[in-house]
Amino acid sequence: MTQGRILGFDLTRVVSIFVVIGIYHNLAYAGFGFSEAPFVLSLVYSSLGSFTFLSAYLLSSKYKFTNKEEIVTFYKKRVLRIWPLFAFSSIALWLIHFNQLIPTLKGLVGLSPFWAPAPITMWYVAMLISLYVLTPFVVRGPLKVQLLKAVMVMTIVGGIQLAFGSVVPKTFNYYMVYLIGLILGANFKEKTMAFLSSKKTLVVSCMWMILFVIVFKTANPVLKSLTGVLGIIAIINLSIIITPKIREHSFLEKSITFLAYSSFCAYLFHREVIWALLHFRFSDNGWPIFFEVLIIGVPLTFIFAYIVQRIYDNVLHRLKN
Repeated sequence: MTQGRILGFDLTRVVSIFVVIGIYHNLAYAGFGFSEAPFVLSLVYSSLGSFTFLSAYLLSSKYKFTNKEEIVTFYKKRVLRIWPLFAFSSIALWLIHFNQLIPTLKGLVGLSPFWAPAPITMWYVAMLISLYVLTPFVVRGPLKVQLLKAVMVMTIVGGIQLAFGSVVPKTFNYYMVYLIGLILGANFKEKTMAFLSSKKTLVVSCMWMILFVIVFKTANPVLKSLTGVLGIIAIINLSIIITPKIREHSFLEKSITFLAYSSFCAYLFHREVIWALLHFRFSDNGWPIFFEVLIIGVPLTFIFAYIVQRIYDNVLHRLKN
């Protein structure tokens, strides 16, 4: 454990956020048309999917929501931990004309997953907020009840889509991943951890790599979805398995802990940091922009995110005391 965290999970968070800001969004900054190619989107789904799964798995492993006090405590922690920083970043993105006002407002109240269009980038955090609202409802009760509630949630989301056609398509995928994470964390915590930590699970990782190459070549939509799902398992599995090697190097371990601590804020504020950096761009597009963002923008983002997160945590600590 590092500061109460599992180092392999920390590495998963770092990889997830890096794929989004260092590869996916960076390809768009550079003007590369393949930034929306199936193999890229599959990798992004695997990355954000692993982040989503871990959030659910760890929460349902910790909370059982057996009484009102625990539910209230959960909501207070989630609101204080996420919403103020989310609101600050959302407003900043509106002020720099990155997002429009109405999608921003819908995102701030957690409605954007069901009411397209969603705010760019902030859609994911808005979706997490809606999932956190549902977490106590789904986790309470025995396994059969949890499964019934999960089906009920997905049915309601599907019903909204059928009635209004307004659900953001990505919502279905990440809702499913989160609900699975909740159920596994609440009922099969040790078995899930054993599976994700096993070297035998490397078979899944190998399958993922093979399918990823196929998707790169063929862009088959079914294979893209399957590759995305297997990628969630592979990213977490590989992150956990290489942890012992990382622990042999103190600098690497401390670096991962630093980056993981900054990861959520890095996602929240990377658009603003890169927006400022690109005012000093060395080229209009192409690889020079890509490497400028990768070498300068991504490190600056994590440094800025660490500072913001540290200041915010200190404020919360003082308010608590």
